[in-house]
Amino acid sequence: MFIGHFGVALAGKKLAPRTSLGSLFFAAQFLDLVWPVFLLAGLEHVRIAPGITRMSLEVAIFAAGCGLYLSATRARDKLGRYALWALLLFLFVGWVASLAAGAPPSDRAMAWGALSMWVVVPWAWWADRHREPIV
Repeated sequence: MFIGHFGVALAGKKLAPRTSLGSLFFAAQFLDLVWPVFLLAGLEHVRIAPGITRMSLEVAIFAAGCGLYLSATRARDKLGRYALWALLLFLFVGWVASLAAGAPPSDRAMAWGALSMWVVVPWAWWADRHREPIV
């Protein structure tokens, strides 16, 4: 998982406060969201090379994006607070787990796992609906 992409989407809220976080997540992750579909359909190919995708900069981009998002919005209600923090925790724990898990056993296993990232787009939209821009 490239957690830095989510950081860019979160930071985008500062520049486009009326844009849904779900839309920003979709835009930042679009190719990563459709890639596993292409892989499973045989239109894309991948070679698993353990150890080359770990990027320490990713977590720094994610942290900066979280800070910018939190400085640009505030919770309208408890759901706006807890849904967002649950999403951010889910993304961070998923990133840590992806580092700890090592290489996937096959390209198909990787594709099916990557498809699970679709859940964060509606989750981000839902959490963001319970937040408002700080003006």
